[in-house]
Amino acid sequence: WLSYDVGKDKAFCTICKWAVTNKHVLLTWAIDGYSNWKKGKSGVVKHNESKSHRDNATTKNVCDGRSSTSLLVSKKSYTKMQQNRKALDAIFSTMLLLARQGLAVRGHTDERSNLHAVMGLLAKYNLDISRWLNQSSFTWLSHGTTNEILDTLGSSVLNEIVNPIKKAKYFSIIADETTDLSVSTQLSLCIRFVNCDFTVNEHLVDLAVCPSTTAESLHQLLTKAVISLGLDLSDCRGQGYDGAATMSGMVSGVQARFKQTYPAMLFVHCIGHQLNLAVQDSLKYLRQGTHALSILENTVNFINASPKRLNNFREFKASSDATSTSLRPLCPTRWVMRLPAIDAFLKQFSVVLDWLETISSDTTIDPVTRNKASSHLMSLEKFEVYFMLRIFQKLLTIINPIHVAIQKRGISIGQVRSLIEQLLSTLFASVEDRQQAIDFFLVCERSAAQMGVQTPVLPRGVGRRTARIQATNHDDGTGGSIIELYSTLHCNIFQKAAAAIISRYCMPDLAVVSYIEEVLLHKHSDEAMAKICTLYQQDFNAAHLHVEQVQLKSYTAHKNLSISGIEDLRSLFASNESLAIMMPNISNLLKIYMTIPCTTCEAERCFSTLRRIKNYLRTTMTQNRLKNLVLLNVHQAEAAHLNLVPIVNSWIDQATVRKNTF
Repeated sequence: WLSYDVGKDKAFCTICKWAVTNKHVLLTWAIDGYSNWKKGKSGVVKHNESKSHRDNATTKNVCDGRSSTSLLVSKKSYTKMQQNRKALDAIFSTMLLLARQGLAVRGHTDERSNLHAVMGLLAKYNLDISRWLNQSSFTWLSHGTTNEILDTLGSSVLNEIVNPIKKAKYFSIIADETTDLSVSTQLSLCIRFVNCDFTVNEHLVDLAVCPSTTAESLHQLLTKAVISLGLDLSDCRGQGYDGAATMSGMVSGVQARFKQTYPAMLFVHCIGHQLNLAVQDSLKYLRQGTHALSILENTVNFINASPKRLNNFREFKASSDATSTSLRPLCPTRWVMRLPAIDAFLKQFSVVLDWLETISSDTTIDPVTRNKASSHLMSLEKFEVYFMLRIFQKLLTIINPIHVAIQKRGISIGQVRSLIEQLLSTLFASVEDRQQAIDFFLVCERSAAQMGVQTPVLPRGVGRRTARIQATNHDDGTGGSIIELYSTLHCNIFQKAAAAIISRYCMPDLAVVSYIEEVLLHKHSDEAMAKICTLYQQDFNAAHLHVEQVQLKSYTAHKNLSISGIEDLRSLFASNESLAIMMPNISNLLKIYMTIPCTTCEAERCFSTLRRIKNYLRTTMTQNRLKNLVLLNVHQAEAAHLNLVPIVNSWIDQATVRKNTF
C-alpha cells in the first residue's frame, strides 16, 4: 500500500488515496503526502495500525470482491462495526438533545430514564439501534459512559465559544453567585468580548462551586477558571460584579486584587443593580411609601393565601367584568421589578375594594377572615395609600424601560451612560415642573373619588392640638394646603430618586471610560490622553494614535460623515473592514471601550437554568455533570450546530475497546 513520489519527495498510502472521500481518511497520507523522514519508520507503522487505514483497507477489499475467508471475516466485522457506529451516533444525538432541552437523562431506574425512552423510540424505526439495545453485551448506556459523553459534548461547546474569544484578544469577566438547592454556593463566570465586526458578545463559560466566599478564595477561583480556558488575564480589560464588599471592596475585594496585578481591568458595579438600589434608596425610607407597599403586599397575600378566597375573588371579578389580570406579589429584592405588581393591583383597585367590603359584611364567613378583610379595606380607602401607589407606578414606569434596555447583551457603557442621563433629565423635569405635580394630584383625587376612596386630608399634628383641615372644594381655595402637601411629596420623591441615581453612578473607573470616549471622538484633554496612554501602553502607540485621529477626521470629512458618538464610530468601523487595518490603534481602543461590561445580567441569567436543571429531584449530581448540562442548555444554538462526527471519533480514539467496537 506504500508508494513514493520522486518529484514531491513524499510517501503516499494507495489505500487511503482510493478512499479519499471517506470522512475518516488521513489527509497527510492520502493527499498532502508524508515527508517526516526523521520518523519515517515509526510513521509508517503508526499509519498501518491506525483505525482509518484499517477501515479503508477492509472497505477496499470488500469493494474489490475478494472472497478469501479472512476477507469474509473482515467484511462481517466491518459491517457490524458500521451498525454499532449508527447506534453510538444515536446515543450521542440523544444525549445532546436531552441536555439542550434541560431534560433529565436518568430516571428512578435506568429502564424508566429519558435516555432509554428516547433510544427505545428510535429503535422502533431503526433495526441497528434495536439490535444494539437487545444485545446481551455492553450497550454503552451506563452512568459512567453517559457522564463521559456529556463531558465530551460540554467541552466541544465550550471550545466553540472560547475560540472566538481568543481570536478577539481583549475580554472582560462577569461573575455572580447564587445558592442552589443543595445549599452550595455556585459561581457563574461569563466572558464579554468584541468580534472583528465590532459586535459585542457575552457567553457563560464556567459554573463552579465556591469552597469559600472570601475575597481571596473567589479571586483564586476566577483566576484558575480563566487560565483553564487558555485565556491570558493580561488581555482582560474589565470586570463586572454586584455590590457585595467581597467582590467590589476597594481595598481587598476581588476587583481590587485583580487591579493590583492588572491595572487595566476596570471595575464596573452592575449598573442594573445600581439603578435598583437607587430606587430602593429613594423609596424605602419614605414612611408613606413603605406603608402603602406593605398594605398592597398584605392585601395580595390575604387573597392568594387561601385557594377558597382566591377562587371567590376570581368569581367576583368575573361577575363584575373586570380585567382578567392576576394579582402579583411584590418582588422581594428588585424594586424596579415591582411595577407589574403595582400595575395589576391598580387596574383592579376598585374590584378589590368591592370584594373586601363584600367579604367583611358576609356573615357566613368566619369572624377572623371578616376582620382581616375589614382591616385591609380601611387601609386601602385612605387617599394617601392610593396616591403613593400611583406615584410609585409613575416613577417606576419612567425607570423600567431604562432598566430593561441596559440589560441587553450588546449594549455599551456609553449607551448606558446616555440612557442614565436621559433618565435624570426626565426626573429633574418632574421636580421642576410644579404644575405637573399639581395636575397629577388632581387626577388621582378624581380617580379616587370615583372608586369611593376617602378625600385627602392633612396629617394629624404632633404635640399640641392643631386644627384638622379637610379638603372639600378646590374651586373656593379651601384645599390649597392639601395640594401643596401632595405636590411637594411628588417632587420630593422624584428629587430623591434623581439624587440616589447620581450618587450610585459615581464609580471611579467610569472616569477612565469617559477619557477613552474623549480620545476616540478626538475631544480629549492632555489629562485624558496621558491617563489612557499610561493605562493602555501595551495596547497602542500614542504617536501613531494621534496620526490615526487626524487620518480619521480627514476620512469622515471626505465621505461627509458625522461622528457624534461612539455608536457612530462603531457603525463606521463595522461597515468598513479596511478601517481596522488602516487605523489599528483606534480599532483596538474602540474594542477595549466596548469590551468593558455594563451589567452582570448574563451571569444571572444562567441561574434560572441552574434552578430548572438542579431541581429537588436532581440535587445529588456531581458538579462536572451539572456544569456540562448547564453549558449545553444555555448555549442551545451552538450545541445544535455541533458536528458530531469528529466529536464521536475523538471519543472512540480514547480507548482500544471502543476502536474495536465502533
